[in-house]
Amino acid sequence: MSHSFPRPLTALLIVLGSVAHAQSSTVFVGSSTSGSTDRHYFVDAANGTVISGGGSSFTDNVSDALWADYGQTLYVTSSIQNRINRAVWNGATASWSLFYSAPSACYGLGHDRTNHRLWVLVGSGSSELHCIDIDPTSQNYAQRIAETTALSGPIRERWRLAPNARLAAVPHLLLQGGSLDIVDTDPTSSNFLQIVHSAPVPGASAAFCMATDVEFSRDSRWLWLLFSGAGFARLAVLDMSTLSWIDFNPNQAGNQSLQVLSSSGSSLSLSPDGLVGIATSNTTAGNAVRIQIDPAHPTNSVVSDYTGSGLTVPRADGSSMSPTGDRASLASTPGNLVGPSYLVTLNTTTGQVLSNVALANIWNVYTSRWREDCPPPVAFCTAGTTTNGCTATLEASGVPSASSTSGFTLTARGVEGAKQGLIFYSITGRTVLAWGSSSSFLCVKAPTQRTPAQLSGGTLGQCNGSLSLDWSSYVASASSPLGAPFSAGGVVQAQAWFRDPPSPKTTMLSSALEFTLCP
Repeated sequence: MSHSFPRPLTALLIVLGSVAHAQSSTVFVGSSTSGSTDRHYFVDAANGTVISGGGSSFTDNVSDALWADYGQTLYVTSSIQNRINRAVWNGATASWSLFYSAPSACYGLGHDRTNHRLWVLVGSGSSELHCIDIDPTSQNYAQRIAETTALSGPIRERWRLAPNARLAAVPHLLLQGGSLDIVDTDPTSSNFLQIVHSAPVPGASAAFCMATDVEFSRDSRWLWLLFSGAGFARLAVLDMSTLSWIDFNPNQAGNQSLQVLSSSGSSLSLSPDGLVGIATSNTTAGNAVRIQIDPAHPTNSVVSDYTGSGLTVPRADGSSMSPTGDRASLASTPGNLVGPSYLVTLNTTTGQVLSNVALANIWNVYTSRWREDCPPPVAFCTAGTTTNGCTATLEASGVPSASSTSGFTLTARGVEGAKQGLIFYSITGRTVLAWGSSSSFLCVKAPTQRTPAQLSGGTLGQCNGSLSLDWSSYVASASSPLGAPFSAGGVVQAQAWFRDPPSPKTTMLSSALEFTLCP
């Protein structure tokens, strides 16, 4: 394995650039210090300031946190108070309340957006997953509506729900002789609440090992499991499409995990595509590494030491990556069981420190969670290649808000110069239909809404044309646009069309974007 600091991953930067999207920089920080009013903070990682925070019984011994309702609600678990607490966040202050009382300690949170449910692991020894109704219009609101019965026995603490909410990964805490269990959490499945897959973790059976952290990629394809032993931390990655482990050393018999730290690990955070992660160590000196995996060629995976480039993060307990994956915040405590702690925000590619915020009277910062206003737009569909070799890419900037009348712009770049074109959208989903005999595909389902035609500009015969539309302004001013009135949570698919007379259909299509509307 290479351990030199890598150059930026071109493909990842292209994806991030094509869905440029203003995201919140608010990070919640929870702790486990002493007494029953442990401190918490809301931090603006962009400008390096504390927004609000302090001691509260609602943030006593925080074991996990989860943002919901497009950043308007925060759920927090307590492993001593045996409960889930809820905060309504207005951007400046939080209004706290008790949400769910559990029979035992609460660890980890998972969000089923589609079915309006919250999942939590309950139990200090034998543990089970509880499913809580979070739909305020439901008669079962804030009540447990389902519970597993197959997990009791082994101690479990770290776990994660897949973003599609169909499966949960719940490893044994002690992996020597233990396993990773996959639980069916899809309420429409005949295997609902059952363990549907169980397997030992590569490299965890030869020595005393503990599951440290678990994370999924946004598309639920890749599962990362960080586990620690005496003087090391290793990474195992499961391909959820085949339920097979990535073998990081095919020259050795069996599946092999990847060593990422020379000390025990403390936290793991993951990029949206599941190919880049950050692992930390809470030793006195502390450590943080960037892990870039190559599933097709695992031996090309790269582990890079941020601290080798000057980063200082003693006792780095918690980490959280931004929704776009370009930044990460690491919690660090220089003193032993004494504040202040620091929230260090860095560029995940270069390791450059972007901000460093002091947090008074707080330590054991095991939990930090970056706020997500709404999911970033997702690029999909292959662009057609024009007669002049142009491949038009649809990009977005701003925030797609259901209530805003401007500020979310769709731009098709790489369009044929000096050609007529337009941007169109759908609210009924994705498709893949051949565009005549050309190389383009129609990738948004009918019915579609065409927006006004425009000229691409640029130079005839070159690929320097572009088409641009403030989508929010268009739907606010147009007469009965498709989908209006829009509401938060609505999903829209968009694509660009433009003329290319020599091509088989005389027109071509760009790549496409799918975006979710914020409030």
